[in-house]
Amino acid sequence: RLDRREEAEKYYSEAVSADPDNVNLQIEQGQNLAEQQKFRPAIKVWESVLEKAPTLIDARQLIEAAKFELQKRRDAILGK
Repeated sequence: RLDRREEAEKYYSEAVSADPDNVNLQIEQGQNLAEQQKFRPAIKVWESVLEKAPTLIDARQLIEAAKFELQKRRDAILGK
């Protein structure tokens, strides 16, 4: 059984397909992915947002936060 975030992921994908220019929806989609520790897909979503709205600071901040989390994972694996 899918947990709520995984279920939400499915609905976000459908909603974004129906309204691909809705950057707020895509920001939320990325946040849902990040909450599931799916940082790379979240970054891709937010980068797509920046292509549509290059001045959107929220997307830039979310990308940086996700990259930081990925770096923490790498450091933990490498014993840093």
